[in-house]
Amino acid sequence: MRVIAAEIGKFIQKEPSEAKLLLETIWNEGSFEARQIAGKCLEKFGPKNPKICLHFVSSVLHDLDNWAVCDNLAMFGVEPIVYSNPELVLPLSEKGIKSENK
Repeated sequence: MRVIAAEIGKFIQKEPSEAKLLLETIWNEGSFEARQIAGKCLEKFGPKNPKICLHFVSSVLHDLDNWAVCDNLAMFGVEPIVYSNPELVLPLSEKGIKSENK
């Protein structure tokens, strides 16, 4: 899965305009493995494209159904952005805190 995610990650870094559609397509396949790959793809993509990355993560939060996928998105998708662009993450955190659907 790491090799697949690394290759997809390289592609979306070169083609960020295609990232949202490709990530959504992988995520919507629905399997645990596909969702792990989608999260891992964000590792190097996210810090250079934080808005696209955070938008994707936000759009799939309602689908989270297990700790491993949640942790993968947090560690590879959100954590690097917290350090490089914390001002982008804070509004999402506040929205999450206020949400009824935790």
